Amino acid sequence: MGDFEVQNIRNMCILAHVDHGKTTLADHLIAGSGGGLLHPKQAGRLRFMDCLDEEQRRAITMKSSSIALEYKGYSINLIDSPGHMDFCGEVSTAARLSDGELVLVDAVEGVHIQTHAVLRQAWIEKLTPCLVLNKIDRLITELKMSPMEAYTRLQRIVHEVNRIVSGYQSEKYLSDVDSMIARPVDETGGDENFEGMEDDEEDTFQPQKGNVAFVCGLDGWGFCIKEFAEFYASKLGASVAALQKAL
Repeated sequence: MGDFEVQNIRNMCILAHVDHGKTTLADHLIAGSGGGLLHPKQAGRLRFMDCLDEEQRRAITMKSSSIALEYKGYSINLIDSPGHMDFCGEVSTAARLSDGELVLVDAVEGVHIQTHAVLRQAWIEKLTPCLVLNKIDRLITELKMSPMEAYTRLQRIVHEVNRIVSGYQSEKYLSDVDSMIARPVDETGGDENFEGMEDDEEDTFQPQKGNVAFVCGLDGWGFCIKEFAEFYASKLGASVAALQKAL
């Protein structure tokens, strides 16, 4: 690992409900970084970030752990955090140290209580988020879904996560309004303070923006909409941006 300028260092945490695949995904990210720390054939089964004997025995993450990975000129400090609510202090610490987050959601199980908790923690810490819909292979191998059924299922999860984040945004907006109303007029300066308040109704997670990934953590593959848009753009002679919106 070489020396990096501060502007080329990022701290990224992986947050999710328990058993949604954080440590498995971390294995593949480590193996794919090319540092030789983990062979790709072992990724997803070794649970490299679970360094405590008790974690390996119980097959759950109990302590946050980090590792430095090199990718495209950046040093990325990847932090794997527990998913069980008993270890929420570890999650809070990981989020506070991070610049961005990967929020994993099991495509079959969907949003759970700890998903709400980690989304709120990420909102509080103002992290740059990326939604990772994991275990999408289970929609085919276990639930035997048709392509349209799988699409509808994934779309529903993205909408649900966006509703949760939108709720936090509305809560913050209403809190700011209440605090301004409570102040004397000479302190608030009339309506001027309301002009700077954002009322952004755009969804946080949008596949066409590149912040939603569709992944099978166990087998180590995944994609974003942009990859398919670029593939079909070369075949159809169409615009990548237009295809991203259509897909």
